[in-house]
Amino acid sequence: MPDLGRDLRPLESVVDSLPSAGVVDLHGVRSALFTADPTARRALHYVFGNQAKVLADATPARDNWRVACIRSDDLYDVWSREWERADGPLVEITRWDGDFVALRADWPDGVSVVRHAEPFVGLTIFAEPLRLAVYLLPEDERLSIHHLEHLLKYTLRVRCWRAGGVEVHAATCVYRDRGLLLMGERKSGKTTLAMHVVSRGGYLLGSDLALLCDGNGDGLALRAIPAVCRIAPETVADNTRLREGMEHVETGDDYLNGPVFFDEKYELYPPALDAVFGHPVSRTAASADLVVFPRFGVDHTRQRVAWLEPEAARELIRERLVGDKPLPDWLPFREVLERREIEAAWIDRFVASLPPVAELEFGREDTLDWDEIDELVESVG
Repeated sequence: MPDLGRDLRPLESVVDSLPSAGVVDLHGVRSALFTADPTARRALHYVFGNQAKVLADATPARDNWRVACIRSDDLYDVWSREWERADGPLVEITRWDGDFVALRADWPDGVSVVRHAEPFVGLTIFAEPLRLAVYLLPEDERLSIHHLEHLLKYTLRVRCWRAGGVEVHAATCVYRDRGLLLMGERKSGKTTLAMHVVSRGGYLLGSDLALLCDGNGDGLALRAIPAVCRIAPETVADNTRLREGMEHVETGDDYLNGPVFFDEKYELYPPALDAVFGHPVSRTAASADLVVFPRFGVDHTRQRVAWLEPEAARELIRERLVGDKPLPDWLPFREVLERREIEAAWIDRFVASLPPVAELEFGREDTLDWDEIDELVESVG
């Protein structure tokens, strides 16, 4: 074991004693979850099972990250004191835009501890030299499905990204056998349009995040990154199929049993979204056949479609890829902190290989002209 200064042996001993809940294989990269917590074990399959392989009997390889979820008052107290004794300044971090602020203590040996106070109580212990990340919580604290998902997924995202791709802040769908990349600013209508596409028989890779990568010589490809789908009430209200589906499922406070209303939006993991639509709606991968910039506005009374000139489209896409980074740096992976330099050549190559790009201006559900949309989609790919 590398000399990390801090004595991680008691923690590693606990991790080594935990049963494996399974190995998640996401587009060829793997991380393993170790936990005795039954809710965490169920969450692994519920959150990741639709869009990644969960290998229950696989033995983790040496280069796989180990993620552990541990309930222990004793360990929580020990590592809380370690966090309190940190020599350097505490770093304010958020796991995503709009998240609650947590405080991270860093040591020069590659160990970090994040203390979370809301919306849950817990510690994240990060030891990059050991490829180990631990979600540690008091014994009487409710497990945060969000945090377990995010921590395990973070180790996978970094390796997927490092294998040769760029994370895109976008909704991604399959419609009429074409892969659609819906890009734009917040509140531009990405999720709204994606839900309309699913309501028309399409499929969803993700409502907010995807990996853009080389399609092995056949243009660009989209790869799903399992995540919760967040849908605004007004999006539900203005989508007949979605609204009717939501009326037949119960919204509660358990992410493993259906939709949860949190932070002014409905949140659904893939199995809950399947239940809303009455059939499986998730996809794992697609070709990138068309980029659409939604321009939603409640005052728009008719739909308008416009193709973007290639040069203008390339500049717009480059601006989004460079400036809108969905992969956060709340845990100090060295490569993530240097991602601008690493990604530069990939972005150049992807921008040069762009599929056609269009703008779609629309308003409420009755403004959508699906004959025109179908024609737009079928003209590519």
